[in-house]
Amino acid sequence: MSVKEVTLLRKSGNLKEAYKMAIDDLKEDRNNPWAQMSLFWVLRDICQQLCNRNAIDKAKICLKEMSSLLPTMVDDSGAGERAYTNSVSYTHLRAHE
Repeated sequence: MSVKEVTLLRKSGNLKEAYKMAIDDLKEDRNNPWAQMSLFWVLRDICQQLCNRNAIDKAKICLKEMSSLLPTMVDDSGAGERAYTNSVSYTHLRAHE
């Protein structure tokens, strides 16, 4: 599939399908920085959803996977790094409510 399709699914709220497609893309080429970025943003949205449902342990799993994608994914503007930092902070706050 394509990063564009994953992004459209993600932005329309279809996170399960976006996740599946992003994983399939990454299986085709684990070293593709665009596929890594695509999965990262899906995971970010899933992480937020999990936090909102107080599923903190599952959110932490997403954070760990996001962290593993950061070093090699496309992130020229630093938006991914900022999103990761914000997700960590949000997860931490939700865990201590």
